[in-house]
Amino acid sequence: MAYHHDGDEGDVDIVQEAQGGGFLIAAEMELYLLRACTKLHLGSPRFERREFYSEFGLRMYYFTAKLKCEEKGLVLEVQGCYCHDEGRAREDASYNLLDRLLVETGHSIMDFNHRRLCAAKQQIEEKQNMQESSIGQRFKAERDRDAYKKQLEIYQNYLRM
Repeated sequence: MAYHHDGDEGDVDIVQEAQGGGFLIAAEMELYLLRACTKLHLGSPRFERREFYSEFGLRMYYFTAKLKCEEKGLVLEVQGCYCHDEGRAREDASYNLLDRLLVETGHSIMDFNHRRLCAAKQQIEEKQNMQESSIGQRFKAERDRDAYKKQLEIYQNYLRM
């Protein structure tokens, strides 16, 4: 079973289990956008909804998302995809604006998977360092062994004379 959290304490919805089992924590992209704006002291984004009818008579939506912070010299405007679901169209605009905001400000979102990836990279580096150290020690041992063999040959030759 997986959970969907809408942002308010205690407001958790059960959603269908993720494929392959485990848990899926899904938060609305607009929530992430608002959190990033708050963290960066930028104010709130503005959304403009547009709708039109496709050639097949379906009502379609898309959103333009804008974020303006004059004191920080930040003016961003993006558009979301065209979609017959208004919520998905707004989510896409939120995602696009969040992505652009993170790029423009040089920030990133560190999630659980990112932390796991960093830990795995660190373990790989440690194992490679250990392996390189082991190879270096083995090389030194072989070099020492060759030196001892040469000394032994010199002594054997000396004793035969």
